[in-house]
Amino acid sequence: MKNLLILFLVLTVNLGCAQKTSDDVKTVFNRFQSLTENKNYNEYFDYYYSGFLKIVPKSGLLKDLEKLNSNENYEYQVKDSKVISISEIVEKDNIKYVLIKYGGNTHIKFNGNSDKEMIELIKQNVQNTYGEKYSYSELNKEIVFYKDQEMIGITENGWKFFPYSERLETVIGEMISKEVLNELLTERK
Repeated sequence: MKNLLILFLVLTVNLGCAQKTSDDVKTVFNRFQSLTENKNYNEYFDYYYSGFLKIVPKSGLLKDLEKLNSNENYEYQVKDSKVISISEIVEKDNIKYVLIKYGGNTHIKFNGNSDKEMIELIKQNVQNTYGEKYSYSELNKEIVFYKDQEMIGITENGWKFFPYSERLETVIGEMISKEVLNELLTERK
């Protein structure tokens, strides 16, 4: 009976700690996403994993975002981001990892001077890529599409993040072991 009570207490503490860690990741990630929505990119990159920024420099990413957001033909905005799922935590060498699936709506609002051919080209490209998750309002001259994405969270002075996609696996392999990545992908919710 005593052993059963000890096992129950250990499981309760472990499950409680796992839930707290998951909640911590979600809280930090939501803060990270709100910086994107508010276009506070300098602070946004403070939440990026330093190993990723050594491979893909922050200056280049900022330049690309500045170019995207200074286009004279349209305004680009991400809204309504939300965490869909967080994998089980994988720990190796005292570093914790999670895979986060999240989604949000991307808005591309064209101004009155936008070239109609350019609008049609962007509309077609987005529609081909996002299909049913795409809509266009002629009245507002605005494309809205929903997309799911994934990021990997890693502990480095708190939770830090970097994008995950199959196309990036070579780059990701320089930052985390194949074993950890496979376990994260297995732990997807």
